[in-house]
Amino acid sequence: MITGYPTRDEQKEIMHEADRFYWENFRHKPLNVFDLGPWTLAFPGDISESRSSYDSDSFASYAFDINDLKTCPRFVGQDGSFELWNEDGIKASWHLGREQWQSIIRSDKCHLTAGIFHLKISVSRFLNLPDNSNLKENEDLIDIIYFMGRASQQELGWKSIQRSDCFVRQVNNADWIICRKINGLGAPNYTVATAIDHRTAITLFVNIEGAWFDDESLPANIEAKYLESIWDYLGQVTLTPSSEEKKVGTIDRTPEGETPKVQKAPSW
Repeated sequence: MITGYPTRDEQKEIMHEADRFYWENFRHKPLNVFDLGPWTLAFPGDISESRSSYDSDSFASYAFDINDLKTCPRFVGQDGSFELWNEDGIKASWHLGREQWQSIIRSDKCHLTAGIFHLKISVSRFLNLPDNSNLKENEDLIDIIYFMGRASQQELGWKSIQRSDCFVRQVNNADWIICRKINGLGAPNYTVATAIDHRTAITLFVNIEGAWFDDESLPANIEAKYLESIWDYLGQVTLTPSSEEKKVGTIDRTPEGETPKVQKAPSW
């Protein structure tokens, strides 16, 4: 048993030796239900506080039609002068909310809290695609996610990415495209997407704060343990045909007899 706060080397040893990392049960977190017109999207997490933050006017309502771009927030700011998208751009996005959670590393020596997951989830309509493009085809969705990821890395002056940095992960019979990037601190962050139709996709942006030490690259075996948390989250995302009986909003799912947990709003 380690007494006192573990040293860097002790933290590394604990993280390497752990069979897996742990995180809060997503099934116990609130369920967010959005009516997208022809589809209903549901995913876990308490996004309500993030939706009432300083940039609340950039978030979509809980019911909108992905086939009507007029329902997609476009001009934001007090004077409505900031444009989020236009018809000549690459995409228009209905931003839904932000969520965060932590992972815990359990050991006989001590327990560590390391890696804060920050997630932003949107529905994106991709504009000006080639006529033969179909985002239901994995290769076409990889093309657009890679193109946008490469452009953002160049704009920020961060490490360039290759198409091989994008791959497919199947979760609950759904194909998710994952594009791995490196931020300015050398830590990985991910763009994650799955197609809704031939030009629309669910898009998530995930970064893991404090996953490792800023002056060292995240070891592959440690990253794999963190990624299991993302796979678990994706397994709770559902897309089903809409029905009139579907209730929309952020719905509490606290187990009976427990007190709902208060989540702090993400700081990013």
